[in-house]
Amino acid sequence: MTSMSGPAFPAPEQIRAARALLAWSQADLADAAGIAVSTVADFERSLRTPVANNAQAMKDAIEAQGISFLPSGAVVTEKMPAPTMPKPGKPMRWIEAQHIVEWAGTRDGQAKMPELISRLLLATHGPAATLRFPSDDSIQHPGWDGVCDTPTDLLYVPAGITAWEIGVQRGKVPAKAEDDYVKRTADPLEIDPAVSCFIFLTPQRWPQKDVWAAKKKQDGVWRDVRVIDGDMLVHWLELHPGVAEWLAVRIQRRPEGLRGFALVLACFLRLLTLQTRRRNS
Repeated sequence: MTSMSGPAFPAPEQIRAARALLAWSQADLADAAGIAVSTVADFERSLRTPVANNAQAMKDAIEAQGISFLPSGAVVTEKMPAPTMPKPGKPMRWIEAQHIVEWAGTRDGQAKMPELISRLLLATHGPAATLRFPSDDSIQHPGWDGVCDTPTDLLYVPAGITAWEIGVQRGKVPAKAEDDYVKRTADPLEIDPAVSCFIFLTPQRWPQKDVWAAKKKQDGVWRDVRVIDGDMLVHWLELHPGVAEWLAVRIQRRPEGLRGFALVLACFLRLLTLQTRRRNS
């Protein structure tokens, strides 16, 4: 390939770094420049030299957003427009309740559901939470599906010890909750019900969950009884985009072109390295 990089046109590394600064995908750049996505992709991989018009179109599209390419190889911002911020209170929803239901019906969902809850608890309560949620092959072992001890009462999980049973089956959710409640009430293992909260979690929608939980709390055995269903999981995920991204990747619901902080930081560091090398050369 004959290189077009130099003072007149940025190198492939600079184009990638500029896209990272703008949070643009290759498709975004191609659309802004009016060229094919393959043209951008091939140039960034050093597989093909774009024709002069296409190369200039890429450069113009980026510079129109306030990015300048210097002869030293540096990419700097220059009067970049302020980002459009979402309105307060508007959550980022990548995953709907039906997506969770479908995932829970797979082997991966059954094995990883406890890990999802662990991630949400840690995102909510931080390192102060003490967790034990066996996942993967460990879900076959007897005992509670999860135990958590947190110092604060936040969102769906009360302070103190919570003992969890997880039911991923599609039908007969109330019956599953009842069976787990009766079994654990009769034999709570290492948990003291008088000072603990029983939590039943289902990825399904359960409109009558609060009625069922209130009746069980009236038994007076457990300090509290709660149910978390699929709709509540969706709202919980909205509050913690990092956990939502983890799940979205597993179920192939990650928005196209989305870049995480780690990727943007890596592109920025590559840019600094390129700048330093060219200054020292």
